[in-house]
Amino acid sequence: MNPAPTPTDRFEIARTLRKIGSLLGLQGAPPFRAQAYARGAAAVEAAEGFDRLLAQRRLTDLPGIGAGLAALIDELATTGRATLLDELESQLPPGAHELSAIVGLGPMRQLHEALGVDSIDSLEAACLAGRVRLVRGFGDKTEARLLEKIRAHRARGSEVLLGDARAIAAALVDQLEASCPGAEVVTVGAVRRGLELVPRIDLVARRIPSEMLAHTLSHHPRVEAVSLGASPDEPAASATLVGGLVIAVWRDDDDDALTLVTHTGPPEHVDAIRARLPADHAPFASEVEVYHAAGLPVVPPELRDDPAALDPSAAAPRLLDATEIQGLVHCHTTWSDGRNSIAEMAAAAAARGLAYITFTDHSQAASYANGLDFDRMQRQWDEIDRVQASTPVRLLKGIESDILADGALDYPDEVLARLDLVIASIHARHAQSGPAMTERLLRMMRHPIRKIWGHPLGRLLQRRAPIECDVDALLATAAETGTIIELNGDPHRMDLPVEYARKARTLGLRFVASVDAHGTDQLGYLDNAVTLARRAGLGPEHVLNTLPADAFVAAVRPTRAVRDAREERDDHAHERDAGAHAVRAPT
Repeated sequence: MNPAPTPTDRFEIARTLRKIGSLLGLQGAPPFRAQAYARGAAAVEAAEGFDRLLAQRRLTDLPGIGAGLAALIDELATTGRATLLDELESQLPPGAHELSAIVGLGPMRQLHEALGVDSIDSLEAACLAGRVRLVRGFGDKTEARLLEKIRAHRARGSEVLLGDARAIAAALVDQLEASCPGAEVVTVGAVRRGLELVPRIDLVARRIPSEMLAHTLSHHPRVEAVSLGASPDEPAASATLVGGLVIAVWRDDDDDALTLVTHTGPPEHVDAIRARLPADHAPFASEVEVYHAAGLPVVPPELRDDPAALDPSAAAPRLLDATEIQGLVHCHTTWSDGRNSIAEMAAAAAARGLAYITFTDHSQAASYANGLDFDRMQRQWDEIDRVQASTPVRLLKGIESDILADGALDYPDEVLARLDLVIASIHARHAQSGPAMTERLLRMMRHPIRKIWGHPLGRLLQRRAPIECDVDALLATAAETGTIIELNGDPHRMDLPVEYARKARTLGLRFVASVDAHGTDQLGYLDNAVTLARRAGLGPEHVLNTLPADAFVAAVRPTRAVRDAREERDDHAHERDAGAHAVRAPT
């Protein structure tokens, strides 16, 4: 049985909700169901008036919590148990929630039945003893891969996703600045650099006494422990949150911008800067002054993990800005596994000041996600046309086509050719061998229509490793065939990984910064996609959805006649300049 939370321990309730969502996903429930529990957990954690809402039966006032979820939360708060969690745990192998970070449900069942594996520790012991390779369907290579996954899982420790870290940091900044008149707090470290997984949240504080820092942190509802630094080399104050995430707050008593550079990191970048500065320098008023004094181009925080950014002969890069994105790419609706209608998604795009939105629901092979057969696809087109008549936002018709096991796309060419865009993605058979997966993707790319390679390596951060494939060969073929690369802003995906996105840029590939949104509340994933683009060194000229709608459609339409990518980029640069007046205002 699951352990009982105290009636008012909303963080324990939130952990239980996340566990239920994880187990539902493991069972193969539609993604929106698992995501609903994650959203409910976040709402419960953020609800400082939780006890009052619970007592007044008003939990549905919280965002993302409907009647069903409210009843489950009430059951948890009242009894300390969740019948749904008990049912899920009874249907799955022991230790399924823990093991899901390493292995899928099918292999999990096999290993439990054959070896009694019921935890990551017991799986590791079986691998080290050479017993996993003896189970039918496994082998020594699989055993070695499982050990690698276990080591990577343990190395992650208390890392959190970038989106979660940004939300925690923003709340802490507000809380600290409100604690002391005239205070200023800046988020630095891995959050500022935009790392997909954040090991620690670093803040730089000005004009706040250390004792006030510690006092304020101690009143954060998720803080378990607070300490003061004993030396200038330590944070002025540190806090550990429930779950193990550490908050480090550094003091900047001199208003010296070098402090921001130092604590933004990474250490190798900071060491290279410091080595070029005069020993007797005065405090710097800005980071621009720091880089100029070091004789280097100004390096944006997102590029500071790239050693190539410290080339003294290079010009300061012009990176993509979120305000330059004119349209939302990769949006799901209630026609497949999304939570909002076409009209609701269009209204949300309009509220954000965007010029167009692409609807790319799942294709017919994705039965688990209510994928569209051709008849339903045509009915969706009719609804898009009806909504288009009442919205200023351009509505584009697309599909997220499954890449089938042999590399084929999920509809005949004559169907795909009627769409505005095609995103080709892998959603099944992620465990194919490297050579088989590479050939599968090469065949997709060589299919003679233009397409976007969706969440290319199929990774789910903290859940699933990237697919095995020859990425270098695939990027080279993508460049030859005019395949477009998606930079997927789903916080669990952040895919294509930045090291490959940088290489794709050098090969002249074109990109879209996409949201992969399954509801209006996920349109903010665009910020993650833009961060990934910036970390890859991309400017607006590399990202197709900075184009006006007509030029964007011309660039992505699934025509069979794919022109030379460089020639198209020249055309698109001219079209972007011509449509610059249409760039949306910041929201």
